[in-house]
Amino acid sequence: MSQNPQIASLLQGCKHLYSSSPPSYLNDSQAEYVVQTIKHFFDKFIVVQYSILNTLEDQILSDIKLKISNVESIY
Repeated sequence: MSQNPQIASLLQGCKHLYSSSPPSYLNDSQAEYVVQTIKHFFDKFIVVQYSILNTLEDQILSDIKLKISNVESIY
């Protein structure tokens, strides 16, 4: 998370990471593109980290966008 400038600036004001959830798959782990999430619980907010894994060797993922509905965000 510290490699992302927006998240790194948000974490500067954070005092404590209380816990992180175990990775959770949002689709079948045998799918062509596997989406996984980890929730990080801080004292004032929650960061949801998404990972997208391409399981196909002959394709390259680029310019990926993840659309999330019904979530309030500060960005």
